[in-house]
Amino acid sequence: MRLLNTRTKRLQEFNQPRLPYAILSHTWGAEEVSLQDLVSGNGASLLGYKKIEGACEQALRDGLDFIWIDTCCIDKTSSSELTEAINSMWNWYRESRVCYAYLEDVAADNANLPGTGGFNYLEDMTADLIRALGHYASSFIRSRWFTRGWTLQELIAPYQVVFYANDWAEIGTRDNMREALAKVTNIDRNFFDHGVLGRYSIAQRMSWAAKRKTTRIEDQAYCLLGLFGVNMPLLYGEGEMAFAGSRTNTGFLAPSPSCFSQSGSIERAVSDMHAPPYAFTNQGIQITLQILRQGEFELSFIPTGDGDIYSAEGVRFSFSPVGMVAILNCRNSKGWRVGIFMEGDGPGPGPYYRSNHELGFVSVPNSDVMKAKLETVLVGASQPHGMSSLWKAAQTAQFVALKPLPEADFGYRIATASPANGWIKDELGGYSALLSVEHDKHQARDYAFVHFRNERGTGFCLFFMVDGGEVVNAHIVMNIKGTDIPATPEADLFRHTKVYEARLEEEKATVVVELKTSRFGN
Repeated sequence: MRLLNTRTKRLQEFNQPRLPYAILSHTWGAEEVSLQDLVSGNGASLLGYKKIEGACEQALRDGLDFIWIDTCCIDKTSSSELTEAINSMWNWYRESRVCYAYLEDVAADNANLPGTGGFNYLEDMTADLIRALGHYASSFIRSRWFTRGWTLQELIAPYQVVFYANDWAEIGTRDNMREALAKVTNIDRNFFDHGVLGRYSIAQRMSWAAKRKTTRIEDQAYCLLGLFGVNMPLLYGEGEMAFAGSRTNTGFLAPSPSCFSQSGSIERAVSDMHAPPYAFTNQGIQITLQILRQGEFELSFIPTGDGDIYSAEGVRFSFSPVGMVAILNCRNSKGWRVGIFMEGDGPGPGPYYRSNHELGFVSVPNSDVMKAKLETVLVGASQPHGMSSLWKAAQTAQFVALKPLPEADFGYRIATASPANGWIKDELGGYSALLSVEHDKHQARDYAFVHFRNERGTGFCLFFMVDGGEVVNAHIVMNIKGTDIPATPEADLFRHTKVYEARLEEEKATVVVELKTSRFGN
């Protein structure tokens, strides 16, 4: 993984980096800076460099020395690296300390009420929405950022998301804009409280992506890999077949995410019936489902995905469908089970294929569910996410960075550091480490120290302690001779204060240590 140093604007490579970093979410524009542009020194002349500078400056204000930006941190000339990056991107966003969502087309516009972009002021600009977004309301709900496929995972996956306008003024965070985000994205409001992706069916998650677009057809599938826990090789040029490849792990056969545009109300159903195991085969997934065969039933159809269709006279439309209906372990907002139309190549166990997409889901009355027979057939299937929150309840590690004063060299160098492999040296002479503890251990602590020594062999040790995984405390042990390292001080000697001062008696000098804390807990 490459990260951009926010101070030097240089790229550095890390294997499973144990240091906090910010990550940028944005929509691509003209003259974006590539990795090659940055390395060659030509990046600063491109329009996209201003966005990189703004992101780096914000990260520095938040105490973060590194940031990941997709335009310049991936070598897109390497197909293998691009494949690895896209399959890793969901985790990279999840593991970031904060995601900056930069909305280049959003500015303060209190005098500019929305009248374009397909939004109706009375319907879409509720009082709560205006109150939450303030002067940014009209341009925020119309931002291109909410229409792009890639930005969906960038909204959902990170631990923290902060939104910025085109001048890098902060609009708000995902946590304090939940109502507005639910309104704009059609994602369930409760999701922004708990972050448990496994509570939502494949159809519901697909509905979140249904109206989003990507520049390349293949990216309609690739941008959803993390959302469904899928890894797959990338093959640009295969068009809609890319979505076909991802369907093996995400849902029954469908030509694109747009087929799920009306699926937001489809929930998992709780059934007393034992579900036999399913198996992956070279032709699909062999699974046991409740099946209604052709001619055995009449069903009202639901092109909108929820609710029956009635004529003006109040007569319910119904028909005898061709093929069969596979009843899914899902229900609509009325509590009825839903199914999909399937057709096979002939009699027997299959394979069966999804058909009649334009009719959407069918609403299956309970009386027909009771008549359906369990059959083992060969179709596509899905595997849900787990039921844990995407976002950690608390950071399990704290970042400690040593920043020496740049204007003077007092002759002290780092002689020893512990943990030995836990400290990373940056290009400006600073050091950083990540300290963590297990939250379920009683009074668990993690210690680290750095031993500074001059040419005369006199020095001091700066100790750090993370107590309970939440607070970094420090303590200075002075007047150390030679290479001897003192024992770790007692816990009650550590303090969490802004400035530490201690005397080096032999050197007649004072060591001053200033602690600064980022708003993101480092």
